[in-house]
Amino acid sequence: MFLHSQGGSGTGLVFIAFAEAAKNLPAPQFFCFLFFTMLFTLGVDSSFATVEGAMAAIIDLKIVKWPRWVITGTSHLVKNFLVI
Repeated sequence: MFLHSQGGSGTGLVFIAFAEAAKNLPAPQFFCFLFFTMLFTLGVDSSFATVEGAMAAIIDLKIVKWPRWVITGTSHLVKNFLVI
């Protein structure tokens, strides 16, 4: 069982087993680049979805009376500072 010996679940599966499989493909640099680009874009998409959910609640509840673009920019800035 290859996956169990390489860390068969969670982050072990993503960063160890799949990376090892991509390394064994023809043109491994290309496939590793595609794989980690996919992981990066999934992370960015999750970040935007989280901020959009919170922003929709703030706008629907009319907590602040700012324009939508100000709420969006402020929420993204706050999220970025919290992540750092």
